[in-house]
Amino acid sequence: MIKINDYGEMQEIQTWIGAIDKEIIALISRRIRIVEQAMTNEEKYRYIAEQMLKERRLWAYRENLNADFIENIYKQLNTARKSNT
Repeated sequence: MIKINDYGEMQEIQTWIGAIDKEIIALISRRIRIVEQAMTNEEKYRYIAEQMLKERRLWAYRENLNADFIENIYKQLNTARKSNT
């Protein structure tokens, strides 16, 4: 068990979390680009997005995650746009 007072181990945890977060952000960027391309046919994409949300909820359930939380994340991802800044 990791002790909060063990600064060395906490730094290691921070490094691991940082590496995972960096990958997550890169994947979000890729996903947003794909969604932007798919939105050229918004009506078809909305149908597909609904189907994907159902599947993501199932994946969340299988990983013992809150399906509502995961669905909200994906709803945000489906409406996100790349920043020009």
